Amino acid sequence: MRPSSLLPVVALAALACASGDPDVTDTDTDTDADSDVLDTQDTAAAPDLRALVVGTWVPDDPGLFFFGEQGQLSSLVLRPDGSGGVTWTASGTGALVCLAFRWEVVAQSLLLDFEASELAVFLFDGLYGLTVDEDRLALVPDVGLPATFDAAPALPPEQTCGRLIAQAEVQGPSEPHEAGNLVYAPTVDLFWYAREQDASVEPVNPSGAAISTPPQAFPVSMLRGLQAVDLAADAWWFLDPSDPAALTCRTSADASCGKVDTTTLGAKITVEAAALAGGHLWLHGRSTTGPRQLVEVDLAGPTLVRTVTLDLPLEVMTWDGTHLWGVSREMVGPVLQIDPGAGRVVRTWGFPAYNRLLHRWEGLAFAGGELWAMMTSSFDEHSRPTLRRFARE
Repeated sequence: MRPSSLLPVVALAALACASGDPDVTDTDTDTDADSDVLDTQDTAAAPDLRALVVGTWVPDDPGLFFFGEQGQLSSLVLRPDGSGGVTWTASGTGALVCLAFRWEVVAQSLLLDFEASELAVFLFDGLYGLTVDEDRLALVPDVGLPATFDAAPALPPEQTCGRLIAQAEVQGPSEPHEAGNLVYAPTVDLFWYAREQDASVEPVNPSGAAISTPPQAFPVSMLRGLQAVDLAADAWWFLDPSDPAALTCRTSADASCGKVDTTTLGAKITVEAAALAGGHLWLHGRSTTGPRQLVEVDLAGPTLVRTVTLDLPLEVMTWDGTHLWGVSREMVGPVLQIDPGAGRVVRTWGFPAYNRLLHRWEGLAFAGGELWAMMTSSFDEHSRPTLRRFARE
């Protein structure tokens, strides 16, 4: 993982194991132990209170849920089925930190069970003294400041975490390089990713069928951080280990086909992720003079089009025709849909089956308008990747 300066609320997210908020709770992952905890409570103790707490609540005073000026508590949602979520907004970016829980009214208290996150269990699990009416809710912990909320209508999509549902998966043939991305070439309907063991890129058929296309080798350049490909132009774009402020282009014959140097363009960043958008290349990384930047480059020059501040640590990026999409291992999302012109996250997406301590997102790509992600195991250094196709809810 690349080093980054994290907001307090983002640091919380980095340790959370799974995504969730009002729209990202995966009730299928409840353990028997979790169910036993809730089942043993007196669920009929306060039926009127239970009906009153259901709904969307926005904070008046975040109390125990306060994590500093740079991260703002956005909402608390309690659903009739006993699921719920709490959401924070990372200031200045629009990105969300979303944690899921199960809840129940027990006598005059509210039980919150954050089974999806070890850190959330440590910070928030337990019984809270409960005061509620139609317009206001107060939660009083045994230790710490009480939190008060006002009733609110349903939240707009940009204030909730969307849900990624795995529809299909394909196994990659070899271990991916940690600095690379997953790229898609529509002219041949193949994915490609950089291999860890050598300077080659590996093809994968989205259907999972065997293919005769061999790995594409780049033995001279030894560039392993594949970020984007344009097969029509025979252009393969890599991170440049000799120049962290640049992206280097190689042909399939491993000949040079250009270079995008952010230093020369007057927008120097340490490039951490990149994506092709037509004839333009978007680069994202840490600026030497301030927050992280998005840099748009017209490859016809190459010439600088613009720079936009987006101060989030992104590992990989892709383009869907309208928005950039990025993965941040330090966000609960962990997938962020980005308006590059505004430099803001317009939607945060979570994958309920994802466990931050067990999985690593290694790449992101769109194929035929559908989102695909490449994931590996955090505990197996030589694991083959799994490519998953997602539907969005």
